[in-house]
Amino acid sequence: MRSNCVLPWAAHLSTAEIGRPGGYILAAVRAEIERRGLARHELPTHIGITATHFGKLRSGTSPIKHVSAPVARRFAKFLGLSLYEVLIGLGQIEPIETLAEQQADEWLHRGLDAISRDRSLGPLPAADLESTPRAVKVALVHLHQLASSVPHQSLAQALCATEEP
Repeated sequence: MRSNCVLPWAAHLSTAEIGRPGGYILAAVRAEIERRGLARHELPTHIGITATHFGKLRSGTSPIKHVSAPVARRFAKFLGLSLYEVLIGLGQIEPIETLAEQQADEWLHRGLDAISRDRSLGPLPAADLESTPRAVKVALVHLHQLASSVPHQSLAQALCATEEP
């Protein structure tokens, strides 16, 4: 950090701040700002928002759910993370593993049903899938969605469409 300037956002994180939605991503961004020694006027270039807006996100004054996809992509690039990891960290999406069990079961059932109706795969009797381990079923549904562009919540497609190369 530059010793000749005061960085108002460089205060240590409070427990309340970490506990807020997106707290860990914001903490990582703040730590990287400090590590790089960035000045306030440099933040829009690197993270896509001003120091004032970043401070409002950290304090909870500006809801984290309002972080746009372009800003989330900038955060991801700035931190060397995938957009998916940042969106999960900001609480804007949930991975299948964190969905309520009922939602996960419903998603899996719909996906397996779509696979069984997919004529391009040929006959795939449901009985063949009953004894298949759940992890394999989840992988099959994910692969089918990617291969056939069948949206479950359009998550995979949205991430592929917005991820920078």
